[in-house]
Order: sequence, then structure tokens, then C-alpha cells
Amino acid sequence: MMAETRVHVTGLRELQEKLRNFAPNIARNGLRAATAAGAALIRNEARANAGKGGKFPQVITGEMQRDIQIKRERDSTDFRALYSVFVRSGKKSRLSGKGRNVGKDSYYWRFVEFGHWINPGKALGGNKKDEARDRRIAGGQNKFVTAKSFMRPAYESKKEAAVLAIRDKLAARIAEEAAKP
Repeated sequence: MMAETRVHVTGLRELQEKLRNFAPNIARNGLRAATAAGAALIRNEARANAGKGGKFPQVITGEMQRDIQIKRERDSTDFRALYSVFVRSGKKSRLSGKGRNVGKDSYYWRFVEFGHWINPGKALGGNKKDEARDRRIAGGQNKFVTAKSFMRPAYESKKEAAVLAIRDKLAARIAEEAAKP
């Protein structure tokens, strides 16, 4: 249930020609650095939205906030860089990161981002305390808990700034490489 949005910037033929004048590794690294800068803006905004004091004053551990990451996609080439902003979850997330996050998994980010149903009396593991809490919250009925999105608003609020950051970083890298003898 992952949403994918691609941003395609047009009108950059001159930029592409300038990139072709450099060695492939210089063009690739400059493009990657620029695209990563744009993705980092969106990641940082998503972390701020998911953090304490934002939409979630009840945040205790900050685990979901730390699990918002950026990743370079394999489809990237010398003249195309693709980055994803995602929430790390599942078995791989527990086995990665600093100090390995064994026992810490942000699987619940989807419930927060998209909303979920409370089905009273169906707590995992038959935990009576959780069942009673759910029944009290839902009033004995199935209840939909509305989404408290943090990823979509981050993208919507920072997409223009990300494109500008990519443009500025790429222009700086091109100027830096052009100044070299």
C-alpha cells in the first residue's frame, strides 16, 4: 500500500548537456548528491510531523520518527537519480541500523498514516486489559480511527522546496567541477 509519486523537472536540456561534458562518475555523484538533498528535506519534514509536539504529543520512544529514511533506488543511472522517502519496518528494519533495532519495529506507521479499525474484543494475544480499553474507546462497536498523516503532508509542503534544493545543489556542483583545472 505504498504511494509513489515521481517529480519530473522539464526544461533542463542545457543542464543535461553540461552533465554530459563531465566524466560519468562526476555527473553521477553530483546528481545523486543533489537528489539526496531534495529527499532529505521531505524526510526531515516527515520526521518533524511524526515527532513529539506535532500531531503526536503522546510519542514516547520516537522510534517511528527515527525509522523515516531515504534510500537511493537501483533504477538510478548516470543521468537519472531516484530516491525514496520511506518508513523502515519489518524484519529487515529490526536487523539494521545502529545497534540493531531488535524488538523495535515501526510496523504501525501504516495505521497512523492511513487510519485503522478498532475491533473491540479482538486484542492480540487475548490481552483482557487491551480488550477492555478498546471496548471503552469504541463504545462496543467497530470504530475507524482517522489517519494522522505525516508522510503525505511532508511531501505536499516540501515538494517545491525540494526541487529548488536539487536545482541549487546541482548548480553548485557543476560550478565547482567547472572551476577545477
